[in-house]
Amino acid sequence: MNKISNHNLKHLYKKRSIRFIELWECEDWTLKVYGISNKNEFPPLTLINIGKNAVKEYLPGEAFHHGRFGAGFLGIHEGHGSNFFFLGWWENENELYLRVLKSASETPNKISNISSSGPASCVWELQVINFEKDSWIYNVLNNANGPNLHNYLNDHLNTEL
Repeated sequence: MNKISNHNLKHLYKKRSIRFIELWECEDWTLKVYGISNKNEFPPLTLINIGKNAVKEYLPGEAFHHGRFGAGFLGIHEGHGSNFFFLGWWENENELYLRVLKSASETPNKISNISSSGPASCVWELQVINFEKDSWIYNVLNNANGPNLHNYLNDHLNTEL
C-alpha cells in the first residue's frame, strides 16, 4: 500500500477563512454569497463581481417553478492558481443542484463550466455545502413550525477551516 506523506502534497494545508459576504438578489433568486481565499479573509471584490456575473446564466430562468424555492448559495474561492465559483440551488424540496465554474488566476474573466468534467468541490467548498445542507434541513425540511425560507437565508457560515 502506498503511503501518503507531506512530500506528496503540492501545497501544505493552511486554514482559510470562509466568510458570508451578502444576500444577493439576482432576478427572482436570493443567493447567499460566500468568499474563500488562500490569501486574505475575503476574495478581492473584482473576483466576487466576476463570479456573480458568471453564474447568472446557470440559474434556471424561473426561480419558483418546478419545486424551486428561489433560494441557494454562491461560493467564490480564490485558490492556488485557480478561482472556483460554485452555485447551488434547491429544487423538489430536498435536492441540491450544483454548478462549478473555474478560471485561472491570471485570467479570472475566462471562465469554464467544469460541472461534468472537473472536481465537484474541495475541502473548503464542501464545508460551505455541508453547512447549507444542514441549514436547509433545520430551517426548511425539519422545522417544527413549518418551512422558513427567511430563516434559511439569514443563517450564515463564518469560520476558519
